[in-house]
Amino acid sequence: MPKGGKSKKKKDKSTQQEDGATAVLLSVPNLGLDDDSESVCSSLPDSIILSDEVLDSGGCVDDSDSDSELQFQLTEHIDQLSDKNSRNRLSALKYLNGILRHKLITQHIIGREETFIDTIIKGIKKIRGSERCDLLHLSSLLVLQVGEEHGQLLLVLRPLLSTIIRDHTVTPAERSSALSTLALYSFILSQDVKELESVMHEYESIIYSVKVDCIVTSAVKGWSLLLSILPDHVIPSILSSQLPLLTGILENSLDLTVKMAVGQSVALLFELARDIDEDLLESDDVDILCGIIQSMASESNRYTGRKERSQQRSCFREILQSVESGTVPERTVKFGLETLTLDSWARLLQYTALTDLLGTGMRSHLQNNDILRDMFQLGSPPLDHRETKADKMERKLYNAACAKYRSQSRGKQRDKRAVL
Repeated sequence: MPKGGKSKKKKDKSTQQEDGATAVLLSVPNLGLDDDSESVCSSLPDSIILSDEVLDSGGCVDDSDSDSELQFQLTEHIDQLSDKNSRNRLSALKYLNGILRHKLITQHIIGREETFIDTIIKGIKKIRGSERCDLLHLSSLLVLQVGEEHGQLLLVLRPLLSTIIRDHTVTPAERSSALSTLALYSFILSQDVKELESVMHEYESIIYSVKVDCIVTSAVKGWSLLLSILPDHVIPSILSSQLPLLTGILENSLDLTVKMAVGQSVALLFELARDIDEDLLESDDVDILCGIIQSMASESNRYTGRKERSQQRSCFREILQSVESGTVPERTVKFGLETLTLDSWARLLQYTALTDLLGTGMRSHLQNNDILRDMFQLGSPPLDHRETKADKMERKLYNAACAKYRSQSRGKQRDKRAVL
């Protein structure tokens, strides 16, 4: 082979790629560049279009094909939930949990929701361990998809979940998952105040009798979630009966997650009571509680790690401000073209509970899920301005052509300077 043949081949290949980028660039919009950039880009052509070949090669995706594939995948994985092979079941659980967490697929499970629900319930009854936790998580995701149309789910699952919660032979993770699932079902599906109070009484018995931290944390969070939607007339009795007990847990617990969950539930309780009548907060129990929260907001004991101390002080400073003056830590969440303001403890704890469930899929559900949009009073979703694949391809090719032209222009300028 002649010397230098390899580099010539590479050079030819590079030239072909550059020519391909140039062929796509038939026109360029006004870039609005400053004077310093005009010497590089001022002589670019005036318009840009994509050839039919580029669009056919992947610029557009047929939505009907995508929907058909999703429908097929959902049907296949729902059927695999009842498979005898545990590996197939776990694979189906992983897929379904992932897709329900990140996409709204209500239209794709219409006609199969009864089979879906029945399969999940049978699995929760028969299976134990981490697989049951995954099934409980899947059932929580499902209720965010189907909503109140399947309110009977609460009637079916309530006895089953209560049995798991009280069963000391199952793992703490299973009991914790059952507590979170029952709280979410009651929060979304229950319309009866007595039913909500009944679930809360069940959670109170767990909070004050169980010594396992993860179970207590889930029970406190579930109790706070239901407290956030109770009517005003039941708040005074809850304040007088539960405040001393919550203060005791706050004072005696050694686990940071338990203390933070209890502190936030206390802040919520004070917020709701203050909205009714500030005189409800005038008592010796409140003074004792404020002293405990103040000590936690400034604690500097060396037997805990630096990170834990920092988290505790930051959390309880916000709680102390809420308890003493009613100041609420405001959070702002941006998703797409919209903004959600969390300006109360009720909203903040509701958002936190849903984020724990949905993870990174929370923003997608805020954009598209009517249940969440109604919950946070977001109204109808705005027009969809998401970038299509054709837009991305056009932008990529346009940038490639601009980069090529800049390189050529700078090369010419360097040549002119060399002559001088």
